[in-house]
Amino acid sequence: MKRSFLLMTLILSQLSCYQKVSYKLLGDITKIVVMDQNQKLKEITDKEHVAQIVKSIDQNRHGWYMPIQGTPIPKIKLLLYNDEEFKGSFGIGEDFLWTQREGRFDAKPATDEELQTFLNTVGVDKKRLYRGFGELDPQLPPPERAFPPKKDGK
Repeated sequence: MKRSFLLMTLILSQLSCYQKVSYKLLGDITKIVVMDQNQKLKEITDKEHVAQIVKSIDQNRHGWYMPIQGTPIPKIKLLLYNDEEFKGSFGIGEDFLWTQREGRFDAKPATDEELQTFLNTVGVDKKRLYRGFGELDPQLPPPERAFPPKKDGK
C-alpha cells in the first residue's frame, strides 16, 4: 500500500514537471548580446534586426516547460535588453530552444528547420552548436571574468 502511494506520488510529480507555459510578448528590446557559450560573438542594436529577432522569439512563446532532468544548457545565447535593463535570454542548442524569463528557465524541442531559421535570423553559423562545452573560439575575445582577480593577480 505504501509503495503504491509512493509510486503514484512520483508519477504525478513527474507529470506536473511537464506543465507547459506561455510567455508574454517581450516588449521593447533595444539591444541583443549574442554569446557563444561564454564568449561574446556580437551585439545587435540595429532596430530592424532586433525587431526581426524579437518577432521570431515572440512567435515561439508557447509550449515551454522544465524537463524532468533539468533545463539543458544552450550553446548560443541571446541576452535581451531594453536599454540597460536585462529582460531575459533565449538560447539555441543542438536540438532544443531555451529561455530564461519571468523568473523561470524552460526549454522545448526544436526541429533542424526551426534551429536553422533562428540561427539565420541571428546570423550565427550552425557549426557553433557542435563545439564542446568549454571549447573556446580563439578568434573571439576571451570570456569576461565573473569575479575580479585575486590580490595575487590570479
